[in-house]
Amino acid sequence: MAEPELAPGEEQILYDLGLMIREAGHVEMMLRLVTSTLTQSPQGDLIMAGEDVSRMLELCKHLADGHPWLRRSQCEQLGTVISECKVAFQARNQYVHGAWGQNGGVEQALITMRSRRYRRAPQTEALTATDLRTLSTKFNRLSLELFNLLGQIFERRDEILKRLNNDS
Repeated sequence: MAEPELAPGEEQILYDLGLMIREAGHVEMMLRLVTSTLTQSPQGDLIMAGEDVSRMLELCKHLADGHPWLRRSQCEQLGTVISECKVAFQARNQYVHGAWGQNGGVEQALITMRSRRYRRAPQTEALTATDLRTLSTKFNRLSLELFNLLGQIFERRDEILKRLNNDS
């Protein structure tokens, strides 16, 4: 059985693809933690287990709206992060689930092709190491923002619970 051949520059792209997937995984984990925390349920982890990212993003958005553990500014920040996550995960899905090929041009640039629901022609996107590194950096930033928001959620929760205990 013959080994698949790599196109020129594809080795770097595969390396950068791995980095991007790693960073996307961190975002997914942080998103799962934030969303399960916002359920206010001891079973939050179980509720979120196995959910795909698009479902978690929607659920997190709905849980955050008017949540008592979030200040308005934190809710707005989380909404911005969720919007950015949606765009980033769409790009990730194109790279990860798309078929790779080469366009017929002079430069033999790599592209991804992915079929989309209710569309005849596949969606094609250029595939470059630079784009993958940019997406990795974006996922890294989003992961850190979610981590910081999670810390703020816990602080706010503890403040509220302390007040409730002092009032009783």
